[in-house]
Amino acid sequence: MTSIEEATRGLGLGDPATDPAPALERLARLVVRPLGLPASTKRVLVSPSGVLSYVPFAALMSEATVAYVPSGTTYLLLHEEENLPGQGVLALGDPDYETKVDERAV
Repeated sequence: MTSIEEATRGLGLGDPATDPAPALERLARLVVRPLGLPASTKRVLVSPSGVLSYVPFAALMSEATVAYVPSGTTYLLLHEEENLPGQGVLALGDPDYETKVDERAV
């Protein structure tokens, strides 16, 4: 087990009696500080995997806004398409999966 895995277990996920402060400090020392981010950093994009998926990065970097992205590759693709003009919009919300559709009408 790595130090990061041990620190993550120390968060006591699911156990309200556990004080997460020592584990958060250890995780900050192991994961955040080695990045050497300047104090002026306002936004951090995080794409965690494995045990890091359970880490509350906003608690580790309270001075910055933390945004989660599915992967660096996905973020890059979305960023590249950000300035392309759209041809239309596909918007879905609150779909009704219970209503049966008459396939003959489709």
